[in-house]
Amino acid sequence: MASADGSKLWGGRFVGDTDPIMEKFNASIAYDKRMWDADIRGSKAYAKALEKAKLVTAEEKDKILHGMDQIHDEWAKGVFDVKPGDEDIHTANERRLKELIGEPAGKLHTGRSRNDQVVTDMRLWLRDAISILKGNALQLITTMVERAAVEIDVLFPGYTHMQRAQPIRWSHWILSHAVALSRDVEQLQEISRRVNVLPLGSGAIAGTPFNIDREMLRQELAFDDISINSMDATGQRDFIAEFLFWASLCLTHLSKMAEDLMLYSTKEFSFLTLSDAYSTGSSLMPQKKNADSLELIRSKAGRVFGRCAGFLMTLKGLPSTYNKDLQEDKEAMFDCYDTVHAVLQVTTGVMSTLKINPSVMEAALSPDMLATDLAYYLVRKGVPFRDAHGISGKAVFLAESKSIPLNQLTVEDLRTASPLFSSDVSAVWDYSSSVEQYSAPGGTAKSSVAAQVEHMRTWLKKQTLGTPNTIKQPGRCIERNSQEPASDNRARTSPTPMRFSLTRTFNEKQTTTQLCRGLMGVSEAMEGASKSLAKLGNVCSLGLSACNSENKFDSAWDSMLISLFPDQEVMTPPLHSTTIVNALLT
Repeated sequence: MASADGSKLWGGRFVGDTDPIMEKFNASIAYDKRMWDADIRGSKAYAKALEKAKLVTAEEKDKILHGMDQIHDEWAKGVFDVKPGDEDIHTANERRLKELIGEPAGKLHTGRSRNDQVVTDMRLWLRDAISILKGNALQLITTMVERAAVEIDVLFPGYTHMQRAQPIRWSHWILSHAVALSRDVEQLQEISRRVNVLPLGSGAIAGTPFNIDREMLRQELAFDDISINSMDATGQRDFIAEFLFWASLCLTHLSKMAEDLMLYSTKEFSFLTLSDAYSTGSSLMPQKKNADSLELIRSKAGRVFGRCAGFLMTLKGLPSTYNKDLQEDKEAMFDCYDTVHAVLQVTTGVMSTLKINPSVMEAALSPDMLATDLAYYLVRKGVPFRDAHGISGKAVFLAESKSIPLNQLTVEDLRTASPLFSSDVSAVWDYSSSVEQYSAPGGTAKSSVAAQVEHMRTWLKKQTLGTPNTIKQPGRCIERNSQEPASDNRARTSPTPMRFSLTRTFNEKQTTTQLCRGLMGVSEAMEGASKSLAKLGNVCSLGLSACNSENKFDSAWDSMLISLFPDQEVMTPPLHSTTIVNALLT
């Protein structure tokens, strides 16, 4: 389109206006405006490269940088005016730059194509997003590991094929999911390395004919490497596909855990009770307490799978280099990030506030779950396991035919299956002894589970040391906004000194109220685990009281946090119930 104001970045070759329906169909500004900060960062770095290549003067470069800073402030304050002709974030920012500084704005796109510009923006955005998701995942894993440490003595049934299998420790179950999530973190770090490759300077397809210093661009934008081939750099979206698959696998793990927790929370199991903060009710049945948090975690997995499969279908038929089909990459990336970000936080809340019912869990153990132990009893007397398995099966059948529990068979009954049974078989019918025999690494014995806890703590410490999420300055804590990947340091800086900068994911007052209630539930559930937990309940009551008054949100947080952490100047995000609980337990 050759528009009247020449606002299109590609308009010179066209005559007449684009059909309004096509304008809307073609535009991506509605969603790619989320990359406003990344686009500005890339443009500022490119302006410096243009000056070094003597394609703009120092004065022109300074005007461009100053103009971009003004645009940054407009976006940050929410006052940037997106106009009808703004096809995408690149068009919008360049149009506004021209309004602010005039002719030098027209030089910014020298040697640069939207093909290399957009993929640079996406890599910058996703790099920050990955850092945030890693922090979310580590917070969840920490919560699970510390809960496993506290509740290590609780036994309950382990299930295979949804049938009772063997007695295990509740902590063993928790850690099984924590370990899966640790693989997700490691895979995310691998993806991050492949994301952090600079495509800027590749042009549309053939590269740049100007003396653009790509190494300088790499350093300016903190990329690890420079893309090798310009055609591949602008046309491939492997890093997006990898991220979407990662999100799918991560939510597969969380969906499986949610499914278990849903079953355990039913009246039929009654192994645990979810906090009211993560449950809802029925509009018709007053008695209902629905595990909607867990059901939504399970459903969000399907949403992410769809994004992944859909984008792979988009990719599989494309010819080489850039095609407009790739515009579909951004909505998939944003949606999967938003979904995983929310799911990880909600799961952390669920795991930090649920209350287990140890007596019910242990009462659910039944003697038939010790049939394998009965076979092991014979193995220790020299019987080959395959024969011992058959003998134990005969004992199970005999107990069922008599309609009695397996442990009520007499020695004489057992001897009908094998003469090797004697009075010492009574030692088999002890659940604690049963779990303690599985002491090999990875097993459910207390020593083994404790070793798993320590292993995970060591792993977490290494991950945390490598994840700087908080910038410390005198008298304040500045953190990345949990809802959006961080921009440059200027954007992360709080305008006024604060003791704590907090993650807020929902309505602020509601979140504080729910957090207080959830923490009070944890205090009750883990009573006696730490001397500080008694104070936790009191502090939460204080915060809850403050929330009942209007305009007391900040004072509620301050009261709670300063009481809990009087000597701590910096909180690593996301700050949430588990951060406080974990600090108290260590």
